Amino acid sequence: MFRTAFARMFLVAACLSSGAAVNAQDLGPAELSLPGEGSSAALLQSGDFNQAALTQAGAAHVISATQGGSSNQLTATQSGQMNQMSVLQSGDQNIAVLWQAGQLNRIDVQQTGLQNAAHVTQHALQASALVTQGGIGNQAFVEQYVNFANAVVRQDGNHGIATVIQY
Repeated sequence: MFRTAFARMFLVAACLSSGAAVNAQDLGPAELSLPGEGSSAALLQSGDFNQAALTQAGAAHVISATQGGSSNQLTATQSGQMNQMSVLQSGDQNIAVLWQAGQLNRIDVQQTGLQNAAHVTQHALQASALVTQGGIGNQAFVEQYVNFANAVVRQDGNHGIATVIQY
């Protein structure tokens, strides 16, 4: 069953029968779309002007996202079965664009810096990606299309560019 929740302006809390929860305490929009079965999503926004769009299709997915800084953007999309995403944006003006399909994949993104961008795409079985960005103006691009792939990107400096592509 298709469930969508929009959160705007200060305090909104919604619990949907598919397991989604939204707790938005800032001025940014949040959208959750979970048309699959048995999936769950949790989004906590406590900063200012954060934006999030979480979409899951398929079964038994999990997304957990926290936006504590200001002006962060998150787009997270999952399809397939039993995929997981965990996102922490406690810095400011960070962007995370995440997409995965297949089964048993995992993406973890931690953005504590300023103006960082993480783009992660996975279409595989049991692939995992970890992106940690603590500096300023870093860019990380991860693409994984092979089963059991693993990528780790850590950027603590400034204005770095990292690209990982696995076929």
